[in-house]
Amino acid sequence: MSGIHTSRARQEYAALPDASTRVPLTVIAPEARPRGGIVFLHEMRDFHEPLLQLMHELADEGWLIAAPHLFHRQPEDRIDPVFGAELFDDADAARDWLVDNDIHTDSVGIIGFDSAGTAAAMVATQRPYGAAISVAPHGIERALAPGATPLLETVHSLRTP
Repeated sequence: MSGIHTSRARQEYAALPDASTRVPLTVIAPEARPRGGIVFLHEMRDFHEPLLQLMHELADEGWLIAAPHLFHRQPEDRIDPVFGAELFDDADAARDWLVDNDIHTDSVGIIGFDSAGTAAAMVATQRPYGAAISVAPHGIERALAPGATPLLETVHSLRTP
């Protein structure tokens, strides 16, 4: 990584698939025309500096980053794992926001680390993306949380490379 960036992060909103409300997104755009988009899943309410640094590095490589705030439905004092329909809705909203911002559907990827790596893998079993990256996922043999399925039981249904 090439050092600390001055943040280009901004907040946008994406409509949920049922149009009931909107999910907040943290967006970081490249300086030139994007080569594609990334739905960036994360497992915290806030974006700490190393996470923002990685998002900026990806934007510096030409990717338009859309990170849905997965905990937007929960009270400020709680962070419960987000799986099931809410995860898929938030990921769909972020992907649709990227497509609405001139990113071709097959040029949208999804990435997550740790519990968010589990989430990215789960989304990749149900939704088509250009690519999915799941780094150090939890819940491989046993479900990580209610509403989650062990990844060993879902990997055979991957819809995304």
